[in-house]
Amino acid sequence: MKIERKIEESGILLPENSAPKAMYVPVKQLGNALFVSGYVSTFASVVAYLRGMLV
Repeated sequence: MKIERKIEESGILLPENSAPKAMYVPVKQLGNALFVSGYVSTFASVVAYLRGMLV
């Protein structure tokens, strides 16, 4: 059963999504560092925690 259908059958009312309150930047470069926000690394559909540097 799809979650949307189950929520509807349960009588739960979800609020509408609101507009973003600010401009969000997914990637920011500062010198030779790259800061990434809002992404999860996956490998073969499994969450992969990667550490280190790309050169």
